[in-house]
Amino acid sequence: MIRGIIDHIEGDSIIVTTDKGRVVIVSSTPFPSINEGDVINISLERDEAEKEVVRERVAEYRTRSKIRKWEIDGNMFEIDIFK
Repeated sequence: MIRGIIDHIEGDSIIVTTDKGRVVIVSSTPFPSINEGDVINISLERDEAEKEVVRERVAEYRTRSKIRKWEIDGNMFEIDIFK
């Protein structure tokens, strides 16, 4: 489990700073009542039952988008461009 604090909210994204100092960006859509300063726990678990469905969805997304990557002053950036 990862513990973190909601650093700030930008549009549809929640910016979380973890207790290890890492930054995680999460969609705010499933969490309409979350606020800056809230402490949260993030956990991950495998879902073998949905594995193939999600793989197909991701494959479809990848075929419809082009990901552009570039580097500026040692920082990597990437953007999705949908066809």
